[in-house]
Amino acid sequence: MQRVLALIVVLHAFGTSFALGAIRINEIYYAPEDPADGREFIELRSTTGGVESLDNIWILEIDGDHPNYTLYDDNPGRVLTAINLSGYSTGTNGLFLWRDSNTTLDNSPDSGVQGPGDTTVLSLDVFPGRVDIGYEGDEDGGTKIHEDDVVNFFLVQNFTGSVGDDLDTEATPEKGDGTLNVTPWTAVLDALSVHEVGDHGYQYAESFGGVNFIGTFGADIFSWDPVENMWAFFDSSSGDGDPGYVGPFYGNDGSGFFGSSDAMFQDGREINTAADSEFLYATPGAENVSGVGGLYRGDTDQDGDVDAEDIDLLYDHFGSNESRFDVALNFGLAGQADVDALVQGDNGNHASDLFFTEYGDINLDGDVDALDYLALERGFGADSGWAGGDFNGDHIVDEDDVAIWEDNLGFVAAATSSGTASAVPEPSSFILGCCVLVGLLLTTKCRNI
Repeated sequence: MQRVLALIVVLHAFGTSFALGAIRINEIYYAPEDPADGREFIELRSTTGGVESLDNIWILEIDGDHPNYTLYDDNPGRVLTAINLSGYSTGTNGLFLWRDSNTTLDNSPDSGVQGPGDTTVLSLDVFPGRVDIGYEGDEDGGTKIHEDDVVNFFLVQNFTGSVGDDLDTEATPEKGDGTLNVTPWTAVLDALSVHEVGDHGYQYAESFGGVNFIGTFGADIFSWDPVENMWAFFDSSSGDGDPGYVGPFYGNDGSGFFGSSDAMFQDGREINTAADSEFLYATPGAENVSGVGGLYRGDTDQDGDVDAEDIDLLYDHFGSNESRFDVALNFGLAGQADVDALVQGDNGNHASDLFFTEYGDINLDGDVDALDYLALERGFGADSGWAGGDFNGDHIVDEDDVAIWEDNLGFVAAATSSGTASAVPEPSSFILGCCVLVGLLLTTKCRNI
C-alpha cells in the first residue's frame, strides 16, 4: 500500500513557554456526526502512571479557522473552550477524563463493559446554550454551526484569560497571522493541532512544542499510541443517528477496507482497519489500544488473535510498508526481522502479542519437540504453512524445514520476571535424550519419504 503523500507532520519544540510536564493529552473525541449527544471527551494521562495534581491546569480549545474561507463566525486565535481542572487529580491508574454528559461511555469492545474504573472523571457540560466541542455558536433553527476544520488543543498552567479572548491579534483584526502573540499562561504542558488537507486556517501547537498534523481525512478521534509512542488519528461513525449510543467508538466503525481506512499514525503510515477486525477504538477512561497490527501487535490478518496464520501472511507480504506487518517496530518494509520478532519475541513488554518461541515449534506451545515433528511429517511435501512445518515461508515443507526443526530440537521457553519468555537451551538430560532419540528416528523416517 502506498503511503499517503498529502500529510505533513511537524514535531518541533522551541520557545520558553513550553514545559514537558507530568500531565499530557492522551485521547480526544472531538467532532462526532451528532454533536449534541454528549459523546465528546478529553482524556489526560500522568507520565508517572499514578496520581498527579491538576491544580491550575486548564484545557483550552483555540479556534484555527480562517474567516476568509468559512461561512461562520471564525476568528483564529479565539479561545472557544476553557476547562479549569483545579481541585482534580489523575486517578490511581494515571488517567483523568472529562466528558460532556453524565452518560458513562463504553471503553471496551466487549458488550456491556463500561468504564472508567480508577480514572478520575469530570462530567461537565461546558457549553450551556450551545452545541458541543468542535462546534461554534448556538444552534440556529436546528442548524448546527459547524466548526471542525482547524482545531487546536492546549494543556496549560495558570490560565488567566477567558472564553472569547483573541490570542492572535496581529495583522488584520479578527484574521490573525498564525502566531499567538497573547499567551495568558505560565507554561504549555502539551499541545495538539489537527486539520484536513484543503482546510484553511492556522495551527498553533508546533510553536509551543506540540504536534501539528495534516491528514487526508477529517479525524475526530486523536489517540496516543502506547506502542508506537506517537499520535494515531482515526474517523468513527459508531452510533451515528443514535443519540443514546455510548460506545465503543471504532475506527471507521469497522466499515473501512484495506487501502482506505481513514486512520493513520502521525508519521504518515496508514492504519488498516477492516470490516471484520474492529480493533481500533476509543477508550475513554481506560488505557489506549495500539493501532499496530490490529488488536494485537502480531495480528497481521487482523482477526483478533495471533496464530500460525499470521506468520504465513507476514511471509507473503515481505516488502510491504503496511503498519500491521511492522512487528519488529523498525519502521521498515516487512521482512525477516518481523517474522523473527513474531516467532522469537523481543525485549519489549509485549508477551501477549508475540510467541517467544523458536523456529520448529509448529504448534506454538513454547517448545520444539517430537509433537512438532509429527505435524511436520503430515505436512511434508505440501504447501502446508507454518502449521504444517513451513518454517521458512517458501510454500513447501521439505528437507530445509526438517533441518530447521533439528537445529532447534530441545528448545523450551520459560517465563521471566518481566512476563516475557526466554530460551532454556538445556532441559534435563533425560528429557533431552528422549527428544533427540525420538527426533532422530522420525527424521530418518521422513528422509525416506
